[in-house]
Amino acid sequence: MTRDLQTSKTDHLKSANAGYIISDGARIYYERYGSGTSLVLIHGNMQDASYFKKQIEYFKAYYEVITIDSRGHGKSDFGHLRLSLDVLAEDVIKILCYLEVKRTIILGFSDGGNIAVKIAQSIPEKLIAIVAVGSNITPQGLKLLSRISVLIGYQIANALSNFTWFNQKAQTLALMTFEPNIPKSQLNQIFIPVLILTGQFDVIRSKHSQMIAKELPNSEWVVLKHSGHNLLKWQAEKANEIIFTFLKKMT
Repeated sequence: MTRDLQTSKTDHLKSANAGYIISDGARIYYERYGSGTSLVLIHGNMQDASYFKKQIEYFKAYYEVITIDSRGHGKSDFGHLRLSLDVLAEDVIKILCYLEVKRTIILGFSDGGNIAVKIAQSIPEKLIAIVAVGSNITPQGLKLLSRISVLIGYQIANALSNFTWFNQKAQTLALMTFEPNIPKSQLNQIFIPVLILTGQFDVIRSKHSQMIAKELPNSEWVVLKHSGHNLLKWQAEKANEIIFTFLKKMT
């Protein structure tokens, strides 16, 4: 990933609590809540920052919460670059630079957790901790039925990719079909604290989450009972308490 950490503020539109940055031709939308240590929330595939409604309400009392609509999602543009986790991670890095965030915690859900790992590889000195919820390091980390459904969706969209909407949908689904591809050896080099949070009935294979926890030098793995992949929505109270307990050790 190429990092442009000196992005000019004159290239951005900004209000007190929300705004856009221009990242490689795309407008990337962000919002800010609360004050204190920075906590960046990165949503999953085919979502936007509104997914974190219950986390924003909970954590803004303790942190400066920054939400981001990933490129091609929500209020953010697609731009001219083809979607990849590296490109999405670079957009987040540029927002951190623009907002002059010296150090931050990242809470990433699903693909958002994968993006957090990419950021940790690029600017580890800026990260205090990562919370990765329902994340994987290879497409094979998904359970078989989930992988098949994603693949079918991608193949249909890709076959119709001469049309803009289907082309964009194919790019989005490709993030789950062909990515992430993070070697174990790269996990070994992430020394910041990482909380891995999964649901008992998650779409991520349990053995895969266990492997990630084993390979990370400084990690905790928590499985939330009676919950699936969307535990941040359907088990928000319990999930928020687990996350806050973890973060209090560092902040």
